[in-house]
Amino acid sequence: MKQFVCFLVLSFSFFVPTIAQVVGGGAWRTLAPMPSARQEISTAVLNGKIYVIAGFTSTGSSTNTVEVYDPTTNSWTSAAPIPILTNHNNAAVAAGKLYTFGGTSNRNFLYNPQNNTWADVAPMNFQHGNTAAVGVINDKIYVAGGNGGAMTGRELEVYDTVANTWT
Repeated sequence: MKQFVCFLVLSFSFFVPTIAQVVGGGAWRTLAPMPSARQEISTAVLNGKIYVIAGFTSTGSSTNTVEVYDPTTNSWTSAAPIPILTNHNNAAVAAGKLYTFGGTSNRNFLYNPQNNTWADVAPMNFQHGNTAAVGVINDKIYVAGGNGGAMTGRELEVYDTVANTWT
């Protein structure tokens, strides 16, 4: 169910109000709307909550806004903004930690939900903007494709969450 709701937030994040399909019921129902309309965002699920990170605002400006949806209460809260304005960025959860990266820069950030802060981690070798493919295997984050800088769009990098390095 969590993955299904995350998919819906990804798919319909620019549209307000948020909607979800009742599994097995064949009907859609309206959920709490996102506080701000955005597109070209990144999302990830951490501790049962969906984090919607950065993107373009409804006026087309890049943002650093982070909003968090709690499906158990059908409510949104704000989290600390990421340190830069960006869009077309990516996010992943590895080793129980939330990371956001790529987009308009090669900078990467780690979120600490206990104190609601973001910290810089090792930068990628490439920018991987415009929605690169992301996967997590054995707590390592794989990022492929995208564009930015001198990229050809075929680059694959792996982030080691323990060593804080990209290869």
